[in-house]
Amino acid sequence: MIWTTPPPLATEAVTIGEATGSHFLAHYGAMVIEPWRGRETETLRAIGTITGDRTLSGEGKSLTAPQWALAVLYNGLGRYEEARVAAEKGCAYPQELGLALSSLPELVEAAARSGRRDLAVEAADRLSAIAQASGTAWAAGTSAAARALVSEGETAEVLYREAIARLESTQVRTACARTRLLYGEWLRREDRATEAREQLTRAHAFLDRAGAEAFAERARRELEATGETVRSRTPGTDEALTPRRHRSRGWPGKG
Repeated sequence: MIWTTPPPLATEAVTIGEATGSHFLAHYGAMVIEPWRGRETETLRAIGTITGDRTLSGEGKSLTAPQWALAVLYNGLGRYEEARVAAEKGCAYPQELGLALSSLPELVEAAARSGRRDLAVEAADRLSAIAQASGTAWAAGTSAAARALVSEGETAEVLYREAIARLESTQVRTACARTRLLYGEWLRREDRATEAREQLTRAHAFLDRAGAEAFAERARRELEATGETVRSRTPGTDEALTPRRHRSRGWPGKG
């Protein structure tokens, strides 16, 4: 879950963490939330506090979580080379079994977008192996999205649609929205503006509403590149697009 403002539990965690001397507890929430919002200063501050805590030296999460956070941050901001470097480091300790694995999809996206297709293919293959072993819709959808990023033509389209269908059957709505964003970006590059708008509209609406500001901004830029006019969301506004789009399409469904 993502919030437009730091939620009460995150604020409470900071208070408890600072009172007990647990920097990881105090700043972990910010390190998870701020990257989605595209807040570089806040993300780096939280990471600096956590990595500077000597008591966490060598701990699995302290090695992988900061790099995952940077990968999400820079993918959201479209700074793919920086995201690639961070994601590679985040994947370096797969035995951690937490955010080390979560860094793999970030690595595929960042590598594919920064001209490192070889690295993207390798990471996508690793995700495929994990998905086959897992057997869950979440894993299968994530793997399909990764393979779509390193594919072309009809193969890429089939994989994007598979990824969305599988992720829609889960509660991982942010992953589904990000996949719609990727698919919309791909459709626009294929000069299929009308179809791109449909995917980007749904991606933007969810990401904006969820507070994933960096990714919502990516969707907004893509929509404008298709000729769509996008207005900023204001408190109480349910739809972030123009009235024309609201009339032409119903309110986006889940994901």
